[in-house]
Amino acid sequence: MKQFTQWSIRLQLFASLGTGAALIFSVFLYLNHQEAEKRIKTESKLHAKEAITSMVTGLVKNLEEVELSTTMLSVIAQHSNYSEPQLTNILKNIVVNNHYIYGASIAIEPKYSDDKNGYAPYFYRKQETPANGSKQSILFSDLAHQDYDYTQQIWYANAKVHGKASWTAPYFDDGGGHIYMSTFTVPIITEKGFYGVATGDIALQSINEKVQSVAISKNAYTLLLDHSLNIISGPDPKFLTKPLTEMLGNISEQQAWRDALQTIYEGNNGTANLPCPHQKGNCLVAYLPLLKTNSWPLLVIYPESEIYAEALKFTVKYALVALLFIALLIIFIALLVKRLTQPLSLLTKTVESFGQGNLNVTLPNIQSNTETNTLALAFKGMQVSLTEYIGRLKTETANINRLEGELSAATQIQMEMLPGNGLAKLQFSSLSLWAHVIPAKSVGGDLYHYRINENKLTFIVGDVSDKGVPAALFMATTVSLFKQYSQQRKSPAQILTRLNDALEEHNDACMFVTACVGELNLGSGELIYSSAGHSPPLLKSELKLLELTQDTGPALGLVAGASYPTNNITMPAKSQLIIYTDGVDEAFNTQKEMYGLDRLLMHLNHLEVSSTQEIGESIFSSVATFSGEQDQSDDITVMVLEFKPAFRFLIHSASVSSEPMHLSVPAHTSSMPLILNAFDDYLKHQLDSAFDLGTAQLVIEEAFVNAVNHGKLSLNTVEFHFVVHEGHLLVEMIDSGTAFNPFEQCPEPELGLEIDEVEIGGLGVHLIKSMSLEHEYQRLRGKNHICLLISCEISI
Repeated sequence: MKQFTQWSIRLQLFASLGTGAALIFSVFLYLNHQEAEKRIKTESKLHAKEAITSMVTGLVKNLEEVELSTTMLSVIAQHSNYSEPQLTNILKNIVVNNHYIYGASIAIEPKYSDDKNGYAPYFYRKQETPANGSKQSILFSDLAHQDYDYTQQIWYANAKVHGKASWTAPYFDDGGGHIYMSTFTVPIITEKGFYGVATGDIALQSINEKVQSVAISKNAYTLLLDHSLNIISGPDPKFLTKPLTEMLGNISEQQAWRDALQTIYEGNNGTANLPCPHQKGNCLVAYLPLLKTNSWPLLVIYPESEIYAEALKFTVKYALVALLFIALLIIFIALLVKRLTQPLSLLTKTVESFGQGNLNVTLPNIQSNTETNTLALAFKGMQVSLTEYIGRLKTETANINRLEGELSAATQIQMEMLPGNGLAKLQFSSLSLWAHVIPAKSVGGDLYHYRINENKLTFIVGDVSDKGVPAALFMATTVSLFKQYSQQRKSPAQILTRLNDALEEHNDACMFVTACVGELNLGSGELIYSSAGHSPPLLKSELKLLELTQDTGPALGLVAGASYPTNNITMPAKSQLIIYTDGVDEAFNTQKEMYGLDRLLMHLNHLEVSSTQEIGESIFSSVATFSGEQDQSDDITVMVLEFKPAFRFLIHSASVSSEPMHLSVPAHTSSMPLILNAFDDYLKHQLDSAFDLGTAQLVIEEAFVNAVNHGKLSLNTVEFHFVVHEGHLLVEMIDSGTAFNPFEQCPEPELGLEIDEVEIGGLGVHLIKSMSLEHEYQRLRGKNHICLLISCEISI
C-alpha cells in the first residue's frame, strides 16, 4: 500500500504521457487499418464479382440457347404443315445440334394426332464413358403411351393453363431421361386454339457443375434457386430440389433472413449481411434474378471472416509494432517521472498517516522547490481546519440522531391517536369502513376518526394547513377535541362550531383545518354532514358516481363564532361514500401536472372493484402511478364508507296500512287466468277509477311462468300476496322450489337476436327488471320470495 501511495503521482504522469502517445499511435493504426480493410474488401468483392459474372454469363447463355431452340421449335410446329415423322426428325436434329439442350419434345393435343394416344416424341442425351474416351448418345422415348399421360404432366399442364413460355420447377423426369431437370415450355397456338407444347430440357447436374465451378474462397458457395425458392444448384447434393429453408435450418426463422427471402422471392437483387448457415458469424449474401423469363434467383454466400482475413493479418502486425512502441515509451516515461517526483516522496510517506485519520502527525518542512513547499503548507492548513470541522460534525451528528429518535416517537404517537394506527378497517352487517393516512413527512397534519353509538356512525376527515411538527400538534388537538365532542351527541354542525371556537383560541400561528364531519344512520342510510372548507364527498353507487353538492363554512381555527350549515342525503343500499384530503387531487407528477378531480372521477368511474378497501387502495395506487418519481408534496387521507342496510321487503310495511290479498294456486301454467282474474278483482275493489293493468299483468305472468318452467314446481303450489301502496302495486310471490335468485343467476340476454337465439330464462327476467320499479329476492324458511313494485297508470 505504501509503495502504491508513493508511486501514485508517477502513475498519473505515466497515464497522461503514455495515453497521449498511445492515442496518437492508435489513431494512426486505426486509419491505416481502415484503409487496408477497405482496399482488401474491395479487391475481395471484385474477385467474387468477376467469378460470378463469368459463371452467370455462361449459364445465361446456356439457358437462352435452350429458350431460343425451344421457341424456334414451337414456331415450326405452329406455322408449318410438316407431318409427324418430319416433325420428329426436326426435333432430333435440334437436340443433336444444340449441346446445351439435354432433351426436347413436341407434344400435341391427342385430338389433333393420328394416334389415339397422342403424339409426344422425346429425344435426349445419354452420357457414356467408354474405355477410349467420353461420348454422348441421342436416345429416343415415346411419351405417348398408356402408362404415361403426358397431358397431365406439370410441363404440359402449365403451358396449357397459362398460355405463355416459362421454366418449370426442378423435377425428376420418369417419362424419358430419368434424371433431375428443369423444362422450358412454349405453348403452340394455332387457329384451332391450343395445339400442343414444345419443350427444351436442361439437366440440373450440368447447371450444378457450372454454378459450383465458381471458386470465390474456401468457404464461400453459390446457390441457384427456382421461382419457388427450391434449390436447383448447391454445394450439398442432398438438398437439390429441396426448399432453401430446409438447407438454412433454424436461421430461416430469423426476421432478417425472412425479410431477405421475401425480397428474393419478389425477383429483386441486392446484398445483405445475414447470419451464416452452418457456421458462426455473418455472411455477405448477394442475390440477383438470373433471367427475366424464369426469375431464377442466384445467391452467393460469402463469409465475412474470409473477406476480413487479410485485413486482420495486417492489423495484427501493426498492433505488435504498437505494443513494442508503447512499452519503450513507458520505460522512458518511468525514468523521467522518477527524477521529477523524487522531492515528493518524503511528503507522501508522512501524509499517508494523515490520510488514515491521524490528524496529530507532524508534517515535514520541505524546501526542495516552490511547488512542493506550497503543497506542504496547504496540508498543514487543512490539518487545522479538519480538526475543528470533525469536532463540530460529532456534535451535530449527536443532535441529529436525537432529533430522529424524537421524530420517530412522534410519528408513533400521532398514528396511535388515529383508529387502526392510521389504517382502519371496520366490517358490520350494515357498514363497511376503510380509512388510511400517509403523511408527506415523518409527521403530518391529515386526520380521521369515527365513533359508533346508538346505531349511528359519527366521523371526521380533516387536513391541517401546514405539514411537519406544527401540523402534527394542531392535528393532535383537533382529534382530541373531536373525540370529546362526538361523545356529547351533538350534530355535525354543532361539532364543527365547537371545534372552530376551541382551535381559534391561542392560534397565534394562524393555522387552520379543513374538515368534513358526518353522521350516518346505519338503519335508514340517512347521512347528515357539515363541511368546514373541505372538498365535497363523492357518492358511488351501482348506477352513477357524483360529487355531492354542499353548503360549507370557513376552515376551523380562523374566525370565532362561525356557523356551519347542515347537508343531508339518504345513501342508497350498497353505495359508497368517499371522503379525501387535497393530497389526492393536488398531487403532482414530474411534469408539474396536477392529478385533479377529473382524473379521480374518471378512475372511480372505470373501477370494477366494489369493497371499501379495494376502492381506497386503488385511489392511493392511482395517485402513486401518476406521481411516478415525484416526491409526495402533501399528506394524503382517504376514508371510504359503504352502507349495507339489512334486507327488508317493502310489502311488510305496506300491508300495515292496506289490506293485502292472498292467493294460492297450483304450480301450473293453466293457473295463469285464475291469478289475473283475482288480481283484477282485487284492484277494482281497492281503486274506484279506471286503471291500466297491461304492465302489471305482463310482469306477474313472466314471474309466474319463469318459476313454473325453471323452478321444479310440478308438485307444489305458488302463493301470491297483493297490496296497493301509494298508487303502486306490490306483489310478493312465494314458491318452495329449489333456491334460485333470477335477478343475479340468470344470464343477461343479448338483445337484437332472433327469438329462437335468445338464451332460455334471460329474456323473461330482463322484462321483469325493466318493467318493475323495484325487485328483490330472498330465501326464507326454505322458500323463494320475490317482491315486485309495479307502477299502475291510473286513467282519469
